Order: sequence, then structure tokens, then C-alpha cells
Amino acid sequence: MQQSEKKLHREDNSKNHGYRVYIKHSNNDRSLTDCMKEVIKTTLSKSLL
Repeated sequence: MQQSEKKLHREDNSKNHGYRVYIKHSNNDRSLTDCMKEVIKTTLSKSLL
């Protein structure tokens, strides 16, 4: 029950803010992918060593 309420609240926020929320999410995704790239690089270099 709580989860669905949170979900609804999140959906309402995205409807109200719209573009701003989308930009925020896209920025988060970009930083996340960068982090993944760094992790992959470090793991590869460690495995090579």
C-alpha cells in the first residue's frame, strides 16, 4: 500500500514539474553511466595486472 502511494506521488511530481524532472533524471543517468565506465575501466586494468 505504501509503495503504491509513493509511486502515485512520484507520478504527480513528474506531471507537475514535467521537463525539469526529466532533465534531472537524464543528468542522473549520465553520471550513472560515467560511474559504470570508470568501474569497468578499473576492473579491466586490475584483471590485466
